Amino acid sequence: MTVVPSSALLPHAAIVGGSLGGLAAARALSQTGWSVDVYERSPTELSQKGSGLGFVHVPAWESLTQRPMIRRQVRASRAQGSYFYGDLWSYLYQRLLEEEETVKVHFGQPITELHGTVEAPVIHHQNYDLVVLADGGFSALRHHVLGERAKPEYAGYVVWRGSVAVSKLPSHLRRDLKHVEGVYKNGIYDTIVLKMAKDNGDDIWTMGTFVATPESDLARYNWNKDKDGKSRHGGISDNNNNKPSVVPDWFLEHMTQQFPHLVPLMEQMMQQGEIQPHPQYEFGNIDKVHKGRVLLLGDAAHMASPRTAVGAHTAILDALALRDAMEHLQENDDLTIDNALDLYSREGLAHARQLYARTREVSQDFVPKGNLDKLISPEELYRSSTSTEKKSA
Repeated sequence: MTVVPSSALLPHAAIVGGSLGGLAAARALSQTGWSVDVYERSPTELSQKGSGLGFVHVPAWESLTQRPMIRRQVRASRAQGSYFYGDLWSYLYQRLLEEEETVKVHFGQPITELHGTVEAPVIHHQNYDLVVLADGGFSALRHHVLGERAKPEYAGYVVWRGSVAVSKLPSHLRRDLKHVEGVYKNGIYDTIVLKMAKDNGDDIWTMGTFVATPESDLARYNWNKDKDGKSRHGGISDNNNNKPSVVPDWFLEHMTQQFPHLVPLMEQMMQQGEIQPHPQYEFGNIDKVHKGRVLLLGDAAHMASPRTAVGAHTAILDALALRDAMEHLQENDDLTIDNALDLYSREGLAHARQLYARTREVSQDFVPKGNLDKLISPEELYRSSTSTEKKSA
């Protein structure tokens, strides 16, 4: 007699995208009686990739994993420093490794199209009862739910993200930076400075500077790599010195004029770490988060300004809402998968709309009032400023 593996009797889900939202969704489904395939385009694990997260609601993550979140041998807390993306990814991934009978994570598997129909989706010739799209803000598959016209819109500003290991700083600067962590504002310009605490004991200074920038500059400097997903996990390099910074001449002038006290740290990031531009896009003003058996989760449903600090947190909330919906399915024989997805949609859609509204609110602080088409290139702005100063002299 042939014994059928228990996983073969479970409803089967595919998750496209193995970042934080995708792994969280995998855990939510595995908790509620699903077998899951996660397809991640990166050929390797993401434990050494990404940048920092300022806000992590530890109890929500622990509710999902049913494991304590430990950092540096104690329960993780914000008092230790901001959180490293790679550590959070590993926290979720290690939990999924305990469920290898029902959850498989396939690396090096970019999924650029769904086959079948939204009611009966197919990936790699495999029929799935559900496909969760967690493939990021520039999702290649979102159109299956929202149509071809649903795309992120440029927000009018670029965040220049910098990082440098504390161990690489001169001793005098380490002392001077002791109390520099915070948010600094100067008109429409913001700079956030955080110290990130990696689980391996490394401390990293991170900085994000928000600069109003016309969209034409993005193509000019080839800053639009986010749009093809190539920098989804961009931020802190594996060794923090492998990735050349791309810093135009005007950027130093910008920091000198707007945030002079941060120039020594910025110079160290240029010399010993990295600084990279990240154009900001917004998405989330939508009318649904699923169609048939295809569901949007995380950045695929809501692309937020980093200034909200809750983009990753909202992806975790999405996963918890998905778990709640599937628990109803487990407990009620009269419910169908479609009923459960309708239940999820109430919360998932609310998350997307609320985060979009918050993003639009904070983004107004980083651009001049008026039409984004009239934005002046920072290079032109500081060239004009420098020319005026020379004439005055």
